[in-house]
Amino acid sequence: MNPRATQQAVHFGETPLAEILDIRGFNLNAALEIDAAFLPAHIITTTTA
Repeated sequence: MNPRATQQAVHFGETPLAEILDIRGFNLNAALEIDAAFLPAHIITTTTA
């Protein structure tokens, strides 16, 4: 589970799509703080500057 994710109340799966799509909710740095092995080391060193 994503501890940073918000919960949305829905009625039979109906919810405004703008509330759940493209919310820019994924943060790679935060994921790496939780689990440093999230990405292989060679990918991290070549993609961060």
